[in-house]
Amino acid sequence: MASRLPSQPASLPPIGALFLAHFDDTAGQAVVFFASSDDLHEGTIEHACLPSGLHAVRQDAVFFSHGGRPAVGLFRSRDVDEGRGKRMGTVGVVLASGAPEDLFSVLPVLENIYDRLDALHVSPFSAAGRAGAATLLGEIWACARAPLGEDDESGSVMGRTAISPDHPITYLPSLLALLGPSIVTVYKTAISNRRILLYAPPPLLPLAAFAWCVWAMGAPPARAGTGARRPAWLGNVGLMDLAAVLDRTGGWVATTSDAIYRSHARAYDLFIDLSTPNPILTLSTPSASSPSSAQPSTATTTYSFADLPLYRALLPSHARGGPVPAVKAGLWLLVYLVAERAWALCVGVAEYAIGKGRVGAVRLGDETLLGDAEGEEEAEEDAGADTDTDTDTDDASRRGREILRRLEHQTHHVFLRLAEVRAAAARSGSGTANDSGSGGRKHALSDAELRLLGVKRQTAEGRFWDGAAGAWGPRR
Repeated sequence: MASRLPSQPASLPPIGALFLAHFDDTAGQAVVFFASSDDLHEGTIEHACLPSGLHAVRQDAVFFSHGGRPAVGLFRSRDVDEGRGKRMGTVGVVLASGAPEDLFSVLPVLENIYDRLDALHVSPFSAAGRAGAATLLGEIWACARAPLGEDDESGSVMGRTAISPDHPITYLPSLLALLGPSIVTVYKTAISNRRILLYAPPPLLPLAAFAWCVWAMGAPPARAGTGARRPAWLGNVGLMDLAAVLDRTGGWVATTSDAIYRSHARAYDLFIDLSTPNPILTLSTPSASSPSSAQPSTATTTYSFADLPLYRALLPSHARGGPVPAVKAGLWLLVYLVAERAWALCVGVAEYAIGKGRVGAVRLGDETLLGDAEGEEEAEEDAGADTDTDTDTDDASRRGREILRRLEHQTHHVFLRLAEVRAAAARSGSGTANDSGSGGRKHALSDAELRLLGVKRQTAEGRFWDGAAGAWGPRR
């Protein structure tokens, strides 16, 4: 009999289902073992945990949703002398409660379980070996099963005294370096409750961590109240999920290894292609005349000049004045750097001439939203000093939390700006009920309110402000 695991390993959260699936040479994806609590059914879990492209890697992790709950599977591929020459399978769990980031801490436990399955005398995927696999997994399930509870979708890591090295926030500095200033475009899309799809071929673990970072960016401000909406976390989606993805309402963040999703522009608002060294962002815009039926138009997108102050504030303090690789930032940032330094020099000379004697960096952009980034850095680090303990020494974790803290601060300023505009519109009598757009689509902000913001409805900035207002207010 297989040796028993501890009653419940510390790194294993309460689970609502345990499963084992594999790729059968004749039948394709198939379930070998499935056990669950309450009404959590098997469904098509074998397709969700064995998506396209995994045959190209020896080991990976697949993060997805099952029954509306976060799930993860550890995939392995081994060379064999029979069939198609490969034995591919996934062992995984569905959380009974908790948050998507809890899935990352499950992977070491799944590796241990897979090691024990591999150690069985007969392959757990063969007809003769399934009984032994069922016995082993049944023992694990009896120890770790839990009733289905409430999911935690706060996405906040700021109040935690320590963060595991496996936590996906450690990937946020890498995402910032990969996207460059375009990370601000992604952030704006997230807080305006849009549909964001990240694409890359396997390995899928880094892609899932990047998707969690994008999802965490979309957290509404605390002052927006309990009725505020944010994008849902979907995990990985495949071609079998396309119909369900098209039917979903509201915003979400998902990953896929199926490149064909790019051609289904109705399935997303922002498509992030991470399969190349320089990521490509594709924006899908509904037809103004018939937003519900016509095929949306698509176009590559990037950051705007106004996004650069926020991007610079996300960089480490020692890198904010330094050069940024043009391949990541583009010509706009180079122009911005030259303009910023020239302006700082002019201001410094002028102040010195009139006796102020102050020579310092002067930031271009919307200071109402961005605030004094340099001054805020010290205040925010002091505010977070009680949460950053000696146990949280990993530099990537610290940097990830700092970046997310700055984005949350920016979200707070966006909320305050919306409140100011709506109050001003109400005083002038122009803050009327929602305007109907072309095709009968409702808008959260009136044309008068958009004018107060200095943006036009059909521009990217107009859609951002309207989306943010619709997602978390403040309400009229």
